[in-house]
Amino acid sequence: MTAALFIPPVPGVRPIRTTTVVRWLSLGLLVSSTWGCGGPALAAGGPPDAPVAAGEPRETLVVELDLPRGATCEQDFDVGLYEQRAIVLVEWLESSPRCSARHARIQYLPRRLSKAALLDLLKKRAQRVTEAPAAGTNPASPS
Repeated sequence: MTAALFIPPVPGVRPIRTTTVVRWLSLGLLVSSTWGCGGPALAAGGPPDAPVAAGEPRETLVVELDLPRGATCEQDFDVGLYEQRAIVLVEWLESSPRCSARHARIQYLPRRLSKAALLDLLKKRAQRVTEAPAAGTNPASPS
């Protein structure tokens, strides 16, 4: 004798065929894999983390910034800046809970983004931007 799965009929509910369920699940997986994971956005701009050739030049800009006040001012600035794919790294030179007088070292790809364009981008995201005099030193540390 074989054991069979028996589900008693529920009054007023029409049974669904297995093929119908499989079709709807397949459609759901297709939609979520293309839209839910950024399909249209990725198709428009290419892969988000495409590797950069080792020989491509990189430049560094050290700035002092006043960020818009908020609990996540540093994070909001970082995320907004990384939308520009020519930004390689944003490094905060000190850890601080403040949003004003912050020092950052920004590494970027000069073939894709000029220094003037980077400064314009920074001015859109910060309340005040001042270029630091020496790119290799930490302006927050005493000499």
